[in-house]
Amino acid sequence: MLTLGLRSSLLHYNSSEIDEIRKAKVIFFPSVRFVDILETAGKTLYPSSSSYHIGGNILKQAIFFKLLRVPHPETLICMARDGIGKVLSRFSYPFLGISYKRRDRSRAETMLRNMDDLIDYLRGNKLCLFREAIEDQNPVKVVVIDSEILFSYKVSRGNNGKFDDLRTIGEIPKRIREIIFVILERSKLNHFVGEFVIKGDEYLLARINYVLPKKELLSLGFDPFRLLCEKICSGTFSYMIS
Repeated sequence: MLTLGLRSSLLHYNSSEIDEIRKAKVIFFPSVRFVDILETAGKTLYPSSSSYHIGGNILKQAIFFKLLRVPHPETLICMARDGIGKVLSRFSYPFLGISYKRRDRSRAETMLRNMDDLIDYLRGNKLCLFREAIEDQNPVKVVVIDSEILFSYKVSRGNNGKFDDLRTIGEIPKRIREIIFVILERSKLNHFVGEFVIKGDEYLLARINYVLPKKELLSLGFDPFRLLCEKICSGTFSYMIS
């Protein structure tokens, strides 16, 4: 394997590096800004280009989950001008207002507890994404690499809303496996971490992300990129199996 490093533009690679990109059978973890160019040029990418298309966009994910009939928290998408009437006919306080363009979850999600909170959210968002507030906000995360479900772990939040504890789950719950299998069978996603919340006795898929939480995984004694390298070197990487 050859690592070229990140550049702000493909034009910043020299001619020999461009030749290496041109000849590569698989390009791993390209910058999101290069994905459409490389895909159009017929290059094989890992993760799949589909992972980049929706991996960081919670708005697209809400539509994607509905399309695949994947159980997820109740969600409403609407324009700000229609927000008050539509959202209050669907939700009771408190519920979440999500600024879907923000990558930092702590800044993207706002708990709306009253009309003043709702009005403030509507002022800052033309296209609105509302989601029911689940009492248990400690997510169960499931790691998928090369279309293989590897393991799951529970993340606990402290009083400040930040994650303060991680613990692995010995056996991945059957229902979570079923939901992940639906995604793998009905879409082109092959590398992601799925984040589930629990509502009563039901698992709901809240989000997926192709950027794996490396610090969390390393703290649990798991290096996802070492595993991927081992699969490639041993010939068990799916792209190499005809």
